[in-house]
Amino acid sequence: MAASTNLQLSEQYDTITDAYAVLYPPDGSVNPSYPIAEVEEYQLRLATLSQPVNGLEGKRVLDLACGNGNYSRKYLRWGAESVVGVDVSKANAYARQNQLDHELTYVLGDATDETLSIDGGPFDVVIACWLLNYAPDASAMTKMYRTAGRHLKVGGSFVGLTIPPLLSGLPAERETLDNVLSPAGACGKYGNAGKVLAPTESGDGYRVLVELGLQNEGHRIASFECYYLQNTAFEKACKDAGMFNGLEWREFVVPDSAKKGRPVEYWNELMLSPNCRVCVATRV
Repeated sequence: MAASTNLQLSEQYDTITDAYAVLYPPDGSVNPSYPIAEVEEYQLRLATLSQPVNGLEGKRVLDLACGNGNYSRKYLRWGAESVVGVDVSKANAYARQNQLDHELTYVLGDATDETLSIDGGPFDVVIACWLLNYAPDASAMTKMYRTAGRHLKVGGSFVGLTIPPLLSGLPAERETLDNVLSPAGACGKYGNAGKVLAPTESGDGYRVLVELGLQNEGHRIASFECYYLQNTAFEKACKDAGMFNGLEWREFVVPDSAKKGRPVEYWNELMLSPNCRVCVATRV
């Protein structure tokens, strides 16, 4: 990813820091008007509890793309011995101001910078929430995997939460994405929306505009651009990083807690078109 792209990424997140804190409160609570956050968190929790991670208890965690530190603090609550959060944007400064525990450290850094060196490693687990979806192609994503791999101990785990990979041909996926991202589609029902902007230069995905908002309020409080890429790009990037045993995608699951008080069919659209998926890899 070019330096100019990194600057644009930093700037677009600097402008939505306050809005992001509304959707993902720094105290770790769930905004009832943004219920999709609870489902998102559950995907991560399942991944950290199952193999190969087998829980965060007593482990050192590196949180790449930590944003306002919402998940960094959750990892401590989930048992991590220590957490280092890294982010390219000034949202990282916001996180530092809300630091709740001395086992939590924040660093300003770019996950695509192959010279980035983070103290406290090697880490037992590297978690990257909403990082891989900012890679415009497999080459840029490879740099993200390498950053994770360089800071992981051998046998350590990488956990990534990102936009779901595209699984079929691009013309068909374009129509599907248009429907999913529309205000009347699967994303719009739960507060988010967006639109496809253009195919990527690499030809293996799409650049999209994502708009975040509170459920049923009819307006968006933040927007940013990112990328939907084919699964082959994710797999190639992980392989080309040369540090992992392969990439495994986890099943998308809606927790029982998110179903309480809602009609049985409430989450049907999200189950058919998830807003996120978790991928896992082991450092070799």
